[in-house]
Amino acid sequence: MRRPPMSVGWWNSPTIVLLVANLGVFIFQNVNSVYFGTNFEQYFALSPAGLAHGFLWQLLSYQFLHGGFLHFALNSLMLYMFGKWAEANLGTARMLEVYFGSGVAGGILQALLGWLIPIYYGGLTVGASAGICGLLAAFCMLEPDRIILAMFVFPVRAWNLLIASLLIALFFVLVPSDPGVAHAAHLGGMLAAMSYVRWILRRERRLFDWRPYRGVVQHRELEAARRPGGVPGYAPNALDFDHPLNYQPVDGAHDVCGDGQVLLRLLDPLHHVADRIEQAADRRALAGADAR
Repeated sequence: MRRPPMSVGWWNSPTIVLLVANLGVFIFQNVNSVYFGTNFEQYFALSPAGLAHGFLWQLLSYQFLHGGFLHFALNSLMLYMFGKWAEANLGTARMLEVYFGSGVAGGILQALLGWLIPIYYGGLTVGASAGICGLLAAFCMLEPDRIILAMFVFPVRAWNLLIASLLIALFFVLVPSDPGVAHAAHLGGMLAAMSYVRWILRRERRLFDWRPYRGVVQHRELEAARRPGGVPGYAPNALDFDHPLNYQPVDGAHDVCGDGQVLLRLLDPLHHVADRIEQAADRRALAGADAR
């Protein structure tokens, strides 16, 4: 079990640092468009022409730019949810590797298609969604049986959400009828994160239990934690999103995932339904394993 860090503060959370950076750049974009009108995006948004001119920094800088308030708000929400999970369960370094690596991979795929099919992919690309899709893919691969509220309404198994996301992105890459969304970047980000989990993280067996009945193992460990003396200093909480074993620090211990609970508390009524569904699935999996 990962020990919470001794130091606290928003600057120790890469997710919060990224959110603050994105907010600062978003404010600058809007101020620039109203008062200065410089070609800021031409040099820092991703484009095949920019990369051809040697502007390689665009593979990173485009991830901090956004195309409007709704784009920025949705990306910020998703980054907060899956970024907090990744930094708590993978660590700061791994979280940043997945996020920026997926963003770069998605940008490369988007730019390659821009060179091949410029009429559909030759424009500017902005947004953090490629890196966020990578965080989502990592979560779905490492927590395949967790229940996610798609669009905050529909409970869906994480693995099924990943498959659906891949199919949607692939469809719109092959049939580019939705030019306002960088589906190629999304697809590249997810594929990069899946490769990272498959060939790097899964070789480091210190992080997760990769047995077929991982959900059953988690359920048994959670039941053991409920017994007196199960896990000193920790108590299970079914609404704890960020830790794979659903532990929440008590007795003054620092909760490294505490910030991530704020959003979930606002969604308690909907999350309660998903939690009941997940508990029922755990009981069925446990009963099936015991029957064997």
